[in-house]
Amino acid sequence: ESPRRMDGSFPDDIVPLSICQAAGASSWIEGHEPECAVDNYARTWWRAEGDCPQTLVVGLGGTFYVSAARIIFDEMLIPDNVGKAVFQYVIEGTDAAGNMVTLADQRDSDFDGHIRYETWTPHCVTDVRITITQVPPGSTPGLLDFCLFGHAQDGQTATKYSGGCT
Repeated sequence: ESPRRMDGSFPDDIVPLSICQAAGASSWIEGHEPECAVDNYARTWWRAEGDCPQTLVVGLGGTFYVSAARIIFDEMLIPDNVGKAVFQYVIEGTDAAGNMVTLADQRDSDFDGHIRYETWTPHCVTDVRITITQVPPGSTPGLLDFCLFGHAQDGQTATKYSGGCT
Protein backbone atom coordinates (compact mmCIF):
# COMPACT_ATOMS: atom_id res chain seq x y z
CA GLU A 1 0.00 0.00 0.00
CA SER A 2 1.52 3.27 -1.15
CA PRO A 3 0.30 6.82 -1.63
CA ARG A 4 -1.04 6.57 -5.19
CA ARG A 5 -3.41 8.36 -7.51
CA MET A 6 -6.68 6.71 -8.58
CA ASP A 7 -5.01 5.55 -11.82
CA GLY A 8 -2.35 3.70 -9.77
CA SER A 9 0.51 6.11 -10.44
CA PHE A 10 2.65 7.65 -7.71
CA PRO A 11 2.09 11.37 -7.19
CA ASP A 12 5.02 13.48 -8.41
CA ASP A 13 6.88 10.29 -9.35
CA ILE A 14 7.54 9.30 -5.74
CA VAL A 15 8.66 5.79 -4.98
CA PRO A 16 9.28 3.78 -1.78
CA LEU A 17 12.79 4.56 -0.55
CA SER A 18 13.16 2.70 2.74
CA ILE A 19 12.26 -0.89 1.92
CA CYS A 20 15.06 -3.20 3.11
CA GLN A 21 17.39 -0.33 3.95
CA ALA A 22 19.67 -0.36 7.00
CA ALA A 23 17.82 0.44 10.23
CA GLY A 24 18.83 1.02 13.82
CA ALA A 25 16.93 1.79 16.99
CA SER A 26 17.32 3.03 20.53
CA SER A 27 16.36 -0.47 21.72
CA TRP A 28 14.64 -3.65 20.59
CA ILE A 29 13.38 -7.00 21.78
CA GLU A 30 15.03 -10.09 20.31
CA GLY A 31 13.08 -11.27 17.28
CA HIS A 32 11.73 -7.76 16.68
CA GLU A 33 14.85 -6.00 15.42
CA PRO A 34 14.78 -2.54 13.74
CA GLU A 35 15.05 -4.02 10.22
CA CYS A 36 11.64 -5.61 10.74
CA ALA A 37 10.01 -2.15 10.43
CA VAL A 38 11.36 -1.66 6.89
CA ASP A 39 11.19 -5.18 5.43
CA ASN A 40 7.78 -4.65 3.76
CA TYR A 41 6.42 -7.75 5.48
CA ALA A 42 3.28 -7.51 7.63
CA ARG A 43 4.21 -10.44 9.89
CA THR A 44 7.35 -8.84 11.29
CA TRP A 45 7.74 -5.71 13.37
CA TRP A 46 10.16 -3.70 15.45
CA ARG A 47 9.32 -3.57 19.13
CA ALA A 48 11.32 -1.43 21.53
CA GLU A 49 12.41 -2.57 24.94
CA GLY A 50 11.15 -0.02 27.42
CA ASP A 51 8.95 3.02 27.50
CA CYS A 52 8.79 6.16 25.35
CA PRO A 53 10.62 7.90 23.91
CA GLN A 54 12.02 5.31 21.49
CA THR A 55 13.67 6.01 18.13
CA LEU A 56 14.01 4.12 14.85
CA VAL A 57 16.52 5.41 12.26
CA VAL A 58 16.53 4.39 8.59
CA GLY A 59 19.52 5.03 6.32
CA LEU A 60 18.47 5.65 2.73
CA GLY A 61 21.69 4.51 1.08
CA GLY A 62 22.07 7.89 -0.62
CA THR A 63 20.57 11.37 -0.64
CA PHE A 64 16.92 11.55 -1.62
CA TYR A 65 14.06 14.02 -1.61
CA VAL A 66 11.70 12.51 0.98
CA SER A 67 8.12 13.76 0.98
CA ALA A 68 5.86 11.17 2.63
CA ALA A 69 5.69 8.30 5.12
CA ARG A 70 3.36 5.42 5.89
CA ILE A 71 3.50 4.45 9.56
CA ILE A 72 1.85 1.36 11.02
CA PHE A 73 2.29 1.25 14.76
CA ASP A 74 2.60 -1.95 16.80
CA GLU A 75 -0.80 -1.72 18.43
CA MET A 76 -1.01 -4.23 21.25
CA LEU A 77 -4.66 -5.12 21.64
CA ILE A 78 -5.61 -5.49 25.27
CA PRO A 79 -8.81 -7.40 26.12
CA ASP A 80 -11.52 -5.20 27.63
CA ASN A 81 -9.50 -2.07 26.83
CA VAL A 82 -11.32 -0.14 24.14
CA GLY A 83 -9.68 3.20 24.81
CA LYS A 84 -8.29 5.52 22.20
CA ALA A 85 -5.22 4.36 20.28
CA VAL A 86 -3.28 7.62 20.30
CA PHE A 87 0.32 7.47 19.08
CA GLN A 88 2.48 10.58 19.19
CA TYR A 89 5.77 11.00 17.32
CA VAL A 90 8.13 13.24 15.40
CA ILE A 91 9.82 12.40 12.08
CA GLU A 92 13.17 14.06 11.31
CA GLY A 93 15.70 13.77 8.52
CA THR A 94 19.42 14.42 8.29
CA ASP A 95 20.48 16.66 5.43
CA ALA A 96 23.81 16.34 3.58
CA ALA A 97 25.42 18.85 6.00
CA GLY A 98 24.42 16.71 9.00
CA ASN A 99 21.64 19.04 10.19
CA MET A 100 18.38 17.62 11.54
CA VAL A 101 15.23 18.78 9.73
CA THR A 102 11.74 18.20 11.17
CA LEU A 103 9.57 16.53 8.52
CA ALA A 104 6.40 15.82 10.53
CA ASP A 105 5.61 16.64 14.15
CA GLN A 106 2.71 14.79 15.75
CA ARG A 107 3.81 15.09 19.38
CA ASP A 108 0.56 16.90 20.25
CA SER A 109 -1.74 14.80 18.07
CA ASP A 110 -4.88 13.17 19.46
CA PHE A 111 -5.53 11.14 16.29
CA ASP A 112 -7.06 7.77 17.21
CA GLY A 113 -5.62 4.95 15.11
CA HIS A 114 -2.51 2.90 14.49
CA ILE A 115 -2.06 3.67 10.77
CA ARG A 116 -0.84 7.10 9.69
CA TYR A 117 0.06 8.71 6.38
CA GLU A 118 2.14 11.86 6.52
CA THR A 119 3.12 14.18 3.68
CA TRP A 120 5.34 17.25 3.71
CA THR A 121 7.34 19.53 1.43
CA PRO A 122 10.18 17.39 0.01
CA HIS A 123 13.46 17.61 1.91
CA CYS A 124 16.78 16.27 0.65
CA VAL A 125 18.02 13.85 3.34
CA THR A 126 20.34 10.87 3.84
CA ASP A 127 18.48 9.19 6.69
CA VAL A 128 15.20 9.57 8.56
CA ARG A 129 14.31 8.90 12.16
CA ILE A 130 10.99 8.56 13.89
CA THR A 131 10.84 9.13 17.63
CA ILE A 132 7.75 7.67 19.28
CA THR A 133 6.87 9.88 22.22
CA GLN A 134 3.57 8.33 23.35
CA VAL A 135 1.69 5.05 22.90
CA PRO A 136 -1.66 3.89 24.30
CA PRO A 137 -1.65 2.59 27.90
CA GLY A 138 -0.38 -0.99 28.06
CA SER A 139 1.40 -0.76 24.68
CA THR A 140 5.11 -0.85 23.94
CA PRO A 141 6.64 1.47 21.31
CA GLY A 142 7.08 -0.31 18.00
CA LEU A 143 6.35 -0.27 14.27
CA LEU A 144 4.98 -2.87 11.87
CA ASP A 145 5.94 -0.62 8.98
CA PHE A 146 7.82 2.62 8.42
CA CYS A 147 7.91 3.29 4.68
CA LEU A 148 9.36 6.52 3.32
CA PHE A 149 8.47 7.87 -0.10
CA GLY A 150 10.22 10.36 -2.35
CA HIS A 151 12.49 10.65 -5.36
CA ALA A 152 16.15 10.90 -6.28
CA GLN A 153 18.20 14.05 -6.61
CA ASP A 154 18.93 15.31 -10.11
CA GLY A 155 21.34 12.93 -11.80
CA GLN A 156 20.48 9.98 -9.51
CA THR A 157 18.11 7.11 -10.08
CA ALA A 158 15.52 5.79 -7.66
CA THR A 159 13.76 2.56 -8.53
CA LYS A 160 10.45 1.37 -7.14
CA TYR A 161 12.42 -0.42 -4.41
CA SER A 162 15.58 1.62 -4.09
CA GLY A 163 16.73 -0.38 -1.08
CA GLY A 164 19.44 -2.97 -1.01
CA CYS A 165 17.36 -6.10 -0.37
CA THR A 166 19.24 -9.34 -0.66
